[in-house]
Amino acid sequence: MVEVTQSTIVTPSDQTPKHKIYLSNLDIVADRSYTPTFYVYPSSGMKDLFPIEVFKAALAKALVVFYPLSGRLSRDPQTGRPEIDCTGEGVNFLTEDLDATVEDFKDFKPSAEMRKMLVPVVNSADPPCIIMAIQMTRLRCGDIIIGFANHHYIIDGHSAVLFIKTLSAFARGNKSTIPTPFFDHSLLPKSLPIQRSVKHLLSVLALLWKCTCIARGLASDVETQLIIPVDLRNRFKPPLPETYFGNPTLRTNAVAKVEDLVSNMLKFGSNLIQNAVNSITDEFGRSLIDHLEITELESLGKLSSMSTSLMAVSWLSFPMYDADFGWGEPILMARAEMYGSGYVYLSRVPEMDDGISILIGLERDSMQCFKKTLYDEIEAARP
Repeated sequence: MVEVTQSTIVTPSDQTPKHKIYLSNLDIVADRSYTPTFYVYPSSGMKDLFPIEVFKAALAKALVVFYPLSGRLSRDPQTGRPEIDCTGEGVNFLTEDLDATVEDFKDFKPSAEMRKMLVPVVNSADPPCIIMAIQMTRLRCGDIIIGFANHHYIIDGHSAVLFIKTLSAFARGNKSTIPTPFFDHSLLPKSLPIQRSVKHLLSVLALLWKCTCIARGLASDVETQLIIPVDLRNRFKPPLPETYFGNPTLRTNAVAKVEDLVSNMLKFGSNLIQNAVNSITDEFGRSLIDHLEITELESLGKLSSMSTSLMAVSWLSFPMYDADFGWGEPILMARAEMYGSGYVYLSRVPEMDDGISILIGLERDSMQCFKKTLYDEIEAARP
């Protein structure tokens, strides 16, 4: 049973600039939806661990630094192009009491029901609309879950982490770690050696791609692809500011016949993935931005059928668990709902330096075969 205990709008604690912010072509080809994520915090036996007012005060301060988030996604009245209208209206904030314990979420499966339970519901991601909504849920055992709905046109994974770090720093009273976000998207106008950790990631992606093809029972002559979003922040010359807030991301893809991918060693798939990622250069990125100028941008966000493909999103480089609001780091951070079949998210495991958490969405009749195939491949690779 869920009981909503508060629903309000949190506005910036101080005056903020009122103006419009241009969205780049790369922002607008992102998925037009709200990314649903949540963080789970144990009470650790402490009483009254539901400091709503402390959180709201920290949020109000964070919205001064990240003031565009308290605005609205709108459209240019002349061109109809999406843009940020920095109005300072605030973000949606609600609190709930949920008759459940943290044990109920240990083996959670992302779903529409999970999203509705833990993440604020936003009726439409079409402009005009809000940019962010936040929900604090108190469980029967005293633990807390904080859910975020972030509009993907404006907030990618890197940007979300930047905001969470700022919000949690204000909640702890630690102002020394507050960054200065960079909102000038006009840096994207129309006109590295492989380290061990990177090799490890490539092998994991190749393994997941191979196991997915086997689990789906794809014919040997079918062409399959692994789609990878690539962050351009450090690929542009000069690089974008470290605190760039937006979606400087391009999708690239590795393509192979199922027979070749399944019959060869993992290095075969790893090389295909590495070559696909290496193709995303400064020159390629800027030329694509130019090309998008003559394209119907908002029609490109959605992918077609993923029945033979896999979209792999890595959050491994993000400090996703650096979100201490004064009561410790979360014990779990994840998506509340998947886009659908053919999507996989990789994130780190708390307190495990080399641990990788894999969250994958596949067809129901393929999932058990995928799990068995994955474990069999891992076991066979052991020395």
